[in-house]
Amino acid sequence: MVLSQIRLGLIGAGQWGRAYIRTIDQIPGVRLSWLCSSNPESSNLVPEGCQITGNWRSMMGSQDLDGIIIATPPILHAEMVLASLEAGLPVMVEKPMTVKLEEAIEIREAALSSGVPVLVNHIHLFQPAYRRLKELARDLGPVKAVRSIGGQWVKARPDVSPLWDYGPHDVALSIDLMQHAPSVAKVTGLVETSVEGGRGETVNLDLEFPGAVVASITVGNAMPKKRRLFAAQFDEEALLVDDLAEMKLSRYSGLCVHDIDHDSPERLLKNHPAVHIPTEDTLPLTKAVVEFAEGVRDPFDLPSSFGVDLAVEVTRVLEACENDKEY
Repeated sequence: MVLSQIRLGLIGAGQWGRAYIRTIDQIPGVRLSWLCSSNPESSNLVPEGCQITGNWRSMMGSQDLDGIIIATPPILHAEMVLASLEAGLPVMVEKPMTVKLEEAIEIREAALSSGVPVLVNHIHLFQPAYRRLKELARDLGPVKAVRSIGGQWVKARPDVSPLWDYGPHDVALSIDLMQHAPSVAKVTGLVETSVEGGRGETVNLDLEFPGAVVASITVGNAMPKKRRLFAAQFDEEALLVDDLAEMKLSRYSGLCVHDIDHDSPERLLKNHPAVHIPTEDTLPLTKAVVEFAEGVRDPFDLPSSFGVDLAVEVTRVLEACENDKEY
């Protein structure tokens, strides 16, 4: 049986929007049907037959759409997600789903009442190395500690703070691995500096989970070198994903993950011989779009990546940390 193509609409043609355009073009059975963009060069980015509009609301009533992808500044996400749900269109939205907890809760209620599938693209959850880490973790016993580092030295974004730009990745990974919301979330350190375009920050967070498990997180846009590490410690071993390495998943013995320094993690890691674990090389964004298309095609058999509960908890954590409120 030949399955019909999944027709997707995309809102936003910035850096991530263009990545979606390239990704969709490479996936069989999926095509970009609509693009909402104000960029006059957008017609050069999309495949032949893709309709372009400057009004995202005009897409919602289209009869040749099966789902919507939102790749806009986070402040716009909630309104667009809610409109997609009202139109009955499955929606995939970039992280963070929103920067306001009340909006996140509203989206969850709307998704539940409408029954329309939502996928929040916490992109590192789709990293094959991380998914392999989760598989291996089942045989290594309970998690004892988590260390997560993500950031680089980069110009300030005008639409979102460094905490909200980088933090959703690491908070989502920690909660997803632990399969539980933290009982405590707090900022334990903040270094501010100036970067191109405004404020630079390196923020340390601690998330405390049941069983006295602490996820120690360092994120920001003021790290001298780009980092993307996620490590989980067990009784006798640790598993570490380095998203920037050729061999992305490694197993260590005798490694205390909380000792991994965000400035120069290699100083500690080189003293602990690593066993590299092969993983598939599919790009995380490809896996995310493929799973979204699968959910659009069969909403009664959704991949586990669908749902907004995790995104609500990520929003809850980051809002509390940003405002120095009790979590």
